[in-house]
Amino acid sequence: MQSHINQFTKLQQEVNYHRELPLSDVDVNLAFLQSLGEDWRTFQQSLGSKIHSISPPMLFAEVQAFESSKPAATSTLAGPIANALNSKYRHKSKPYNRPSQQSSGK
Repeated sequence: MQSHINQFTKLQQEVNYHRELPLSDVDVNLAFLQSLGEDWRTFQQSLGSKIHSISPPMLFAEVQAFESSKPAATSTLAGPIANALNSKYRHKSKPYNRPSQQSSGK
């Protein structure tokens, strides 16, 4: 995410260089959120009117914080679920009343 922010900031500076007035914070925020793609649409909608009062650096920080929280949330859910499933079915590793494929001689 940091490289995306760096690239976006670089392009923003180039655009501002060629304009009489720099882009407003709202324009920068909207352009940045659009640059993130469809996966970030819900995040963009959750900001609501805050998008008009937040500075671009603050928005970048919020996006980074949100991005860094996603893997942690996934791993904390997946780990206990996987552990629970493994412990629940661990004792059933060999089925009963089923002939072994190795003993069939084929």
